[in-house]
Amino acid sequence: SLSDRDSTISSLRGSLKVLREGLAECMLKILRGGKESKEQLLRWFGEVLRLNRDRVKMQVDYMSVSTDGFVLNLAHVLLRLCIPFMDTSQSKIGNIDPYFVFSSHRIDYSNETRLVVDSSQLSKWLDPRNPNAQESYHRAQTASGASGATAGSSSAEIVAMDEEDDAAGEAEMIGVLDALKSCEFGFITECFFLTLRCLQFWLQSVVQLYQDLLQKLNRANNLKRQLSESSRTDPNLERELSEITRHMNKLLMHKLAYDIYLLDDEFLSLVVRFITMVSAWFLAVVHRKPGSSSTTLPTTDSLLPLPQPPTRVVRALPEHIVEVVSDASLFLARFGRSVLESNSTSFDQLLPFAIVVIASPSYIKNPYLRASMVQFLYTALPETSSSSSRVDLSIG
Repeated sequence: SLSDRDSTISSLRGSLKVLREGLAECMLKILRGGKESKEQLLRWFGEVLRLNRDRVKMQVDYMSVSTDGFVLNLAHVLLRLCIPFMDTSQSKIGNIDPYFVFSSHRIDYSNETRLVVDSSQLSKWLDPRNPNAQESYHRAQTASGASGATAGSSSAEIVAMDEEDDAAGEAEMIGVLDALKSCEFGFITECFFLTLRCLQFWLQSVVQLYQDLLQKLNRANNLKRQLSESSRTDPNLERELSEITRHMNKLLMHKLAYDIYLLDDEFLSLVVRFITMVSAWFLAVVHRKPGSSSTTLPTTDSLLPLPQPPTRVVRALPEHIVEVVSDASLFLARFGRSVLESNSTSFDQLLPFAIVVIASPSYIKNPYLRASMVQFLYTALPETSSSSSRVDLSIG
């Protein structure tokens, strides 16, 4: 019965909570054990994420990566470590260093898709031995029709953007290069980006598998209904119904197992708080002046219009920073609405972020990334009396 199912899920989540809290406490004791133990644990986190990098692929070989349960437990531990600086009203968010994404410290960003720039342009920015890098890039962009340019922008506009930020951009790159020489980043910065990477794996593999599972279950249910209502009289009908019922039971068993992990209110609440912090940090970096070492949160009234042109640091941020926020927000709007509504302050902070992303093609060149935020708003905002026949805005 439904009551038995809910009771079993509640009991399993209680056991899971005890195990997760014990695991998080173990990690905290290692971190507090001294500089060497902290370094080794952070190195282990980075190595685990490196070995699971194939989880972002369209087709994942599950024999070559960690189990979904391991990834979910790792995500929970990392989220717990981020709790002390999740509050966006505190100043600790300013300690997150955006220069981290230019390094290969813990995480290899060399093959990452960036918000605006391509890999060749980024390598030229970071090569102090090539004083003519910008001029060469401008010629290449003009000749190739602005390959890798911002969506909707002409090659001339891209060249103008680079020329406009030349002086400030070069000064900004000096700060980046100094940071890369020392290759030392604070614990808050490292924990922030490690958690982002882990949530990227969670969203692009575990959540995607869960959604695929729901689609298979829905298709199987429709097929069973069609067979049940069929007027066929052949002897194979009973066998087909029995096979589809057995298949549905197997799918349902897998779904319920994932429900215990994925739809746990405590875990989803941590995800809401974390992506709220990510969105606030992103907006602070967007409004940070080139070369400035301080990152302060802008007021809601000053969010738009965004500074033009985007700074080089913002243009070089990995796409998955915004993607994690958009995908997690959409998942919460679909499957964790009660958690989203109970964290109303976080929801109020995610809305401005969504509007900024949608309205800023010069900052977010990927149209699908902007469209995913439209989908989030459409799903999350309450229906009105005139929206009873809403269309499906699913992407892809």
